[in-house]
Amino acid sequence: MKNIIPTLAVADIDASVRFYAEVLGFDIGFTLAGEDGKLIHASVRRGDSSLMFGRVDSGNPHDQGPLGRGVVLYATVADNEDIDAYFHRVRDAGTTVVQEPTDQFWGTATGESPIRTATSSSSQK
Repeated sequence: MKNIIPTLAVADIDASVRFYAEVLGFDIGFTLAGEDGKLIHASVRRGDSSLMFGRVDSGNPHDQGPLGRGVVLYATVADNEDIDAYFHRVRDAGTTVVQEPTDQFWGTATGESPIRTATSSSSQK
């Protein structure tokens, strides 16, 4: 297997792609518009991480609510990236804060230093 790419069913792919690109810093990959001009599929990528988006389809048994329950996206930032600045940008864009940036006891593979983590929900208020 080469990789696994999560596909998120969302009500508005256009808004989701804008959020992931403008707020979270993802690059937009493939997009496919439907007859109405709105996206019916899209993918985004940041570093080695990819996500795909599809429209919620009320006729699809996989898209029956509650959507998003049990889905957590754990993101790490590059060594040269400021986790606090990244967190504030995401929070200021309207995401729901689950955990403020916090120093954690675990470190790198060699156990050198604590790691600072933050968690937020990808849904906007």
